[in-house]
Amino acid sequence: MEYRNFNSDFIIKITSICKEIIKLKSSNINNTFNIFTEISDIYWRENFHSNILKIILDPNTPDISNNNPKYLNLLIKTIFVNDNIAFSNYTKVTIEEPTDDGRIDIFIKDLSNNNVIIIENKINNASDMPNQLARYYEYIKKSGDNLIAILYLPLYDKKPPFDFYEKKYDNIIKNVKDITYTIPVINLCEWLDKCLNLTDKENEIARVFIMQYSNLLKSLGGDKMVIQKQIEIIEEAFKNEDNKKEFYELGKIWVRRAEIVGNAIFDELKNIGFEINQGIATKEVLNDIFCVFKVYYDNFILGISFKNIISNNVKNTIKEIILNSVKNTIYFSDNIKEWDIKKDYKCSYIEFNLDQNSKTVNDIIILIKELYQYFKNSLSNKINIGELL
Repeated sequence: MEYRNFNSDFIIKITSICKEIIKLKSSNINNTFNIFTEISDIYWRENFHSNILKIILDPNTPDISNNNPKYLNLLIKTIFVNDNIAFSNYTKVTIEEPTDDGRIDIFIKDLSNNNVIIIENKINNASDMPNQLARYYEYIKKSGDNLIAILYLPLYDKKPPFDFYEKKYDNIIKNVKDITYTIPVINLCEWLDKCLNLTDKENEIARVFIMQYSNLLKSLGGDKMVIQKQIEIIEEAFKNEDNKKEFYELGKIWVRRAEIVGNAIFDELKNIGFEINQGIATKEVLNDIFCVFKVYYDNFILGISFKNIISNNVKNTIKEIILNSVKNTIYFSDNIKEWDIKKDYKCSYIEFNLDQNSKTVNDIIILIKELYQYFKNSLSNKINIGELL
């Protein structure tokens, strides 16, 4: 098989996305207790999420922030990475803040300097009102406050529909865009997890509250976020011809993973005297008793074959040897199976599933060679050659 020199940047990128997908798939509240789903059936409504976020962001929430804007400033830090922007203890957080022609979902104002952040909550895919963010921008500017950011919170990567805003807002639309930051639920969950790390271990109320809300969001956005991440992988693969070829090559390698690893093991077994015939590696250990290795789909089979005419005592000894061989490894199942390997021959064997165990190819080769040596030594020590004749 011809192996390509893969683009490390491409591999790193898709590996990172795959890790996010695995994390999302592991976050499911359907079979676990969640305080928000237990006490309320309205967690699908926008104002429910606004209320919860207000509790976390407000430095004046007892038992959560305790007069410390640390969670708010942590969110700000994820936006203004290189700027020294922080809100003080004198910060006011309100929900459904009235304007001239609408209500701002979450309104955050530092009373010490009149800096303002507004949050438009679209976690449950509420429709955008006409010219919504431009209207809020105008209202806050008219009030004399300093609007430094508009946070747009969709379930996944939905963007504000700026292209459909009326022409009369053309003179301010660039300014609105410049301070608008889209934070999909997956990134909101990352912020919540960081909040959890920032919370004192002794503050169980805050820890449980934040963790449970993070789990709720991960569950709500899970399926859609997984699809979004899968699309990201496809888009990354189709960015150029090299990426596409490498993605295709990776797919081929994955489909043939057991065959590729099995062939590597066969090559090593040849070096210690095994014969390979029709996908089965065998080596005689005693008279008409063979050590056997085979690849069966994504399972590796390792066993001892023998003639049907040998005594039950010998058969039981062989099974005992096989069972003892796996006592010190968790990788092979201790469930011994039987296989009619060919006419007049049976094989007692154990299985190793490639996908269910994190082992390198070299680790697997070393393990099989060690088990072969154990089989050989044990058979020689425990079975009288006379019993086989």
